[in-house]
Amino acid sequence: MVAGLVMNGLGDRGLFWFMAAGLGAVALFLLIPMAIRRAKRAREQGDYVAVPLPPGTYGAPEMDPRAPPEHHPHKLPDE
Repeated sequence: MVAGLVMNGLGDRGLFWFMAAGLGAVALFLLIPMAIRRAKRAREQGDYVAVPLPPGTYGAPEMDPRAPPEHHPHKLPDE
């Protein structure tokens, strides 16, 4: 609705200016906190701890090409 009002005032190029203003606002929303906040030093950062997957986790583990092949109940043995 706002884009329509902008286009009503500026004509066809109003959509371009509306999109440019919207994307500019998003860029400011993302870049201002990045510029204000300083990065953590190495001694302030914690160590990475791998968390094991709980039983019944589906999705990414099956899609990992490095994982060993497993038999799936919905596939035939010769596939």
